[in-house]
Amino acid sequence: EVKSVTINDVNEVKYKIADKEYGSYNIELSWDYTKESDYDNEGYLIIVKDNDKLFVVEKGYIGV
Repeated sequence: EVKSVTINDVNEVKYKIADKEYGSYNIELSWDYTKESDYDNEGYLIIVKDNDKLFVVEKGYIGV
């Protein structure tokens, strides 16, 4: 169970899908668990803005 999530950094970047570039956000996150574990505790999301909607287009773990 996740106890808390922290947004560590947000950067505006360009993300290309097919031949089109979109304005997007690279968001670095970290989280803590309620119990000690060996699970990953840092990651990132890339969120693309298209018109008035936001889409998660990539996710991953930092250091993997």
